[in-house]
Amino acid sequence: MTTTKFDFFNPQQVPIGLLAINGARQIVDINQTLLELLAYQVNELMGQSIDKLFSGAGKLFF
Repeated sequence: MTTTKFDFFNPQQVPIGLLAINGARQIVDINQTLLELLAYQVNELMGQSIDKLFSGAGKLFF
């Protein structure tokens, strides 16, 4: 049986925006699809708090 690695952060494999955060709520991975949707560059978000992406009201629910 051949196992194929699926890369969730590859926009050719997953055409939706995804990101990963660590226990400190810092963005540790983000795919190109989400960067384009949010109009950010990778260096603007990597290592930043997830809170950067939410409004004041949105932070209440996350």
